[in-house]
Amino acid sequence: MAEVPGQGTEELHPLATNRFYIEPLKGVVEFIDSSSAPLKLKFTHDGNTITAEHIASAPWEPTHLEQYAGVYWSDELQTEYTITCKDGKLAAQHIRHGETPLATSGPDFCTSHEWFMPEGNSSGIRPGRLAV
Repeated sequence: MAEVPGQGTEELHPLATNRFYIEPLKGVVEFIDSSSAPLKLKFTHDGNTITAEHIASAPWEPTHLEQYAGVYWSDELQTEYTITCKDGKLAAQHIRHGETPLATSGPDFCTSHEWFMPEGNSSGIRPGRLAV
């Protein structure tokens, strides 16, 4: 299975031990393993190829999430979000979408399962502005 934030989860159909077909996207995912380099992923779709290198993720424990609470404005969407912190968890409030739980996945980074807010990076964000 593969998940693209905001686009759902799709089944990977095996073509080989390291190649898989994603039917709805009509794309191929290939994992390239080399003893001298990190594992790589190659995604081919509509004649375009995207490559990515595996990076080791360090364990991260969310602390001081209350620092992100506040009202944020998105110039791109011309809308406002209120970020709240309750019981050690973040949520985004929006006038049209209600409350959206946010999963913290690293320092200054969160995701949701909603199409309109698949991911967010709070690097450089200050109350009054939200990079969406």
